[in-house]
Amino acid sequence: MSAEDHRISPETNIHLIDCSSAWPLLTKEEQMYAYHFARASWEGAKICAFQCSYESPGLIFLLRAVFAEGCESLKAKALGKGVTEEEWTHLLVFAAATLQNIGNYTSFGDKKFIPAISSDKFWTVVTSSKAYEQHKDQLTDTWESIKDIIYKTEAPFGSIGFREDGGLTAYYSSNVSRKEAEDVKKFQEEKKIAPWNTRLVKVGEKSYCLTIASAEKGHLPYVTAYEWEGLKISVENGEFAPFMKKVVHHLTECLKYANDANRKKMLEDYIEHFKYGE
Repeated sequence: MSAEDHRISPETNIHLIDCSSAWPLLTKEEQMYAYHFARASWEGAKICAFQCSYESPGLIFLLRAVFAEGCESLKAKALGKGVTEEEWTHLLVFAAATLQNIGNYTSFGDKKFIPAISSDKFWTVVTSSKAYEQHKDQLTDTWESIKDIIYKTEAPFGSIGFREDGGLTAYYSSNVSRKEAEDVKKFQEEKKIAPWNTRLVKVGEKSYCLTIASAEKGHLPYVTAYEWEGLKISVENGEFAPFMKKVVHHLTECLKYANDANRKKMLEDYIEHFKYGE
């Protein structure tokens, strides 16, 4: 598969969800409920970047910072420094795809996509931004840490998967095999540990750390160390706590505007799960 196959077509459409006519039809309570639910969703979605790839969190940080001033202002400065209209379009498409997928791999198909604009011109756009003027060192350090890897498409960088299958994943450390992941999955099923918000790190021979995303640490009886079927497995919660605390905060705010018992019960269960990972 060539590098061209990993680029997003500039003809790709962007579809906006227009809520301007529906929003005024909601009551104030319904608007507040929808607002806090959306905020909780976005705070939790940030974790997806860390689960996608090493470079995704830095890439998203960089793009959000650079485009914060608005496209028209940034475009004018970038074109003034030699970026062409075509290159600008390529960067816009890449940025939109990255933000939509919350990472630089497609949500469906798990294939990596790369910028069609060169690394030099990408950096030219970054240095044209107001954010670069204000946070030069931070943006430079971020760019230096990801500038090479965002263009890599050879194995294992081209797709999400286990190393033995020629892929890369942030759900598991690179030294975890498919069989090891399946073994730990059986352990999770036996201990009734839901897999959705977990990651697995191999720390030694037949020794693993299973992390659970949650706002708080402790509290749960299964957050401890195990010796199971010849494996040593340490279960720890509290990963991504800064994000999860905000999820819990906004869901708690939602409770104030939930107008029926079923909705309240749903929110209470969500809050309990995201607070401790139960």
